[in-house]
Amino acid sequence: MDEFKYKNIKTTCWKNIKSGWIIMADMDEFLCITEDQLKIEKQQGTTILNVKGFNMIGQSQKNDLTDIDLQDIVKYVEIQQENKNLCFLREGINEMNYDFGAHNCRPIGNIKYSSQKYINKHMDYLGLNFYINKMINRYQRSHQMRQYGLDGHYINDIMDITDNYDNKLNNCKYLK
Repeated sequence: MDEFKYKNIKTTCWKNIKSGWIIMADMDEFLCITEDQLKIEKQQGTTILNVKGFNMIGQSQKNDLTDIDLQDIVKYVEIQQENKNLCFLREGINEMNYDFGAHNCRPIGNIKYSSQKYINKHMDYLGLNFYINKMINRYQRSHQMRQYGLDGHYINDIMDITDNYDNKLNNCKYLK
């Protein structure tokens, strides 16, 4: 994956949209908000949602995750990196200026953050076999990006990956 192209896509792909809420989430993220909540936030003048990031932890035994339902996962660890500005009101925002990975940004426009924090469920640790496979595949595809000091969190040491997963599972919290 080319992080430079990805950064450009996230920074520009929404520019032709004139109004409405833009959700700039990755495929493994679920923003927990309803249409009614978005309407209320708009009425309150909110232009960017405050988001609290959770890395969700499943216990699938299969690489394809067919033995779990993502909606039923309640174990998580909080993660600051996933507190992203991934939902904003287009008519209030001119630029988001995302950094690599879109974990940080420098928005420009009429900036008003929501007083409520909404959960970003990052579906990361969904099962040990899945997690090992994901990490090794991403490590292999990110060789070029590591040359630029990016994607360094992807590793290919199975023991370290396993220890990381076990640590998260043993120290998780539960959604209510």
